[in-house]
Amino acid sequence: MAAVELSPGIVSDPEVMGGRPIIKGHRLTVSQVIGHIAAGDTIEEVREGYNLSEAEIQAVLNFAAETVEARELMYVVNP
Repeated sequence: MAAVELSPGIVSDPEVMGGRPIIKGHRLTVSQVIGHIAAGDTIEEVREGYNLSEAEIQAVLNFAAETVEARELMYVVNP
């Protein structure tokens, strides 16, 4: 099965990281990036540490926001 683009710049490929959402062209999951930021790393530290562009970081943040929004809507529709 080929990679599926979940959001601009974010893909899922069953052959890479078990199909978890990753930054396109990297073996770095969205959750890893968000975890670093949640732990107190600055966006710049994450960007430099993983050699990511600002656009790639923005793609992670956009995907995370979309995912949370979808989950929130699920609770509103199915309380």
